[in-house]
Amino acid sequence: MLIVNDRTPVQEHDPSLIAGQLTQLAEEWEAVGILLDFQRPDSLQTAQIAQAILSALPCPVGISECYARDLSCPVFLSPPPLDCPLTEYIAPWQGRELWLEAALDTQVITVTPKGSHSTQYFSSTPADYPHEDAKLHIHYKIESAPDQVRFTLHRTPEDLTSLLQEAEALGFTHAIGLYQELASTNT
Repeated sequence: MLIVNDRTPVQEHDPSLIAGQLTQLAEEWEAVGILLDFQRPDSLQTAQIAQAILSALPCPVGISECYARDLSCPVFLSPPPLDCPLTEYIAPWQGRELWLEAALDTQVITVTPKGSHSTQYFSSTPADYPHEDAKLHIHYKIESAPDQVRFTLHRTPEDLTSLLQEAEALGFTHAIGLYQELASTNT
């Protein structure tokens, strides 16, 4: 599978040229699909590129949720938030072919008297997460201090495996993860 992202912002790129180049690559490499992992929302030029690629390629083209809404294509979904069940997360996409990003995420929710805030990041570093929520496919720990409580949610390799099993049962056709993130986990 070929993956194209928009890490470099789109600036006057030619949609038909890009579609032609990707068609050639897909044929030469016998690609089973193309993933357009576009994460910079609300770009008319990016939407035009996605449409051109979708129209030109002979293989399946999955497009990130930022641009897939109005297109007839598989939808590439980011990993579900660690505090949201997969079935709830995919509800807006019922009836669509779904592809899922596979990742080992960690989320820290800090609650103080003034409110709460959350940060999420990738982490494959083993740590002690004594509690488990099988429905969310996570492990977690709770730490308290006089002025705050901190909940750390983490998707372990085993949690990711069970998430992918649920995704398959729900009809997801592909799960895509980055080698550099998952290679050491045997997932």
